[in-house]
Formats: sequence, C-alpha cells, structure tokens
Amino acid sequence: MVNSSWTEPEPEPTIDITFQVSMDGTEVSEAGVFVGGGALFGSHDSHPMTPVGDNIYAATITVPANSGSHYTYTVSYTHLTLPTILLV
Repeated sequence: MVNSSWTEPEPEPTIDITFQVSMDGTEVSEAGVFVGGGALFGSHDSHPMTPVGDNIYAATITVPANSGSHYTYTVSYTHLTLPTILLV
C-alpha cells in the first residue's frame, strides 16, 4: 500500500561560512592551506583554501545553521596556532 499523504521533509537550514587567514610569516608548501577539524569540518585536509592575494587564503564551507564546532588551519598537515572555536 502506498501512503499518498507522505511529503518530502523540509531540508535542514544551512549557512555559508567564509574563512580567511593571513599566511604572513608562515611558509606555505605546494600542499597548500586547509581548514578542518571538529564535528563540522572533517579531517585536516577536508577543505582546501584558495589564495586570494596578499598572502591571504580563503574557503567557504556550508554548514548546518545553529551549530558549533572547533576548527583549525593546517599547512602541509601541520596545525597552526590560531583561534579555533566557531558558533554559528
């Protein structure tokens, strides 16, 4: 029997977060710069960042709205010491 009253569930709301980090004073290898970690951002190399000029790297990541997670920037799989708590 088919349930004709079934409807598609509403999608969970999401937001886009843009991360930017200045790499002044830090050597960036060919592997690049990444943002990752915590429950939302995955492993150390999950989100590659793109150079946008003046030694600044950026990445935009879509995450569930009203959530929070730790994150870290990595260079060649080495964690950088920068602020790492994000609540959205």
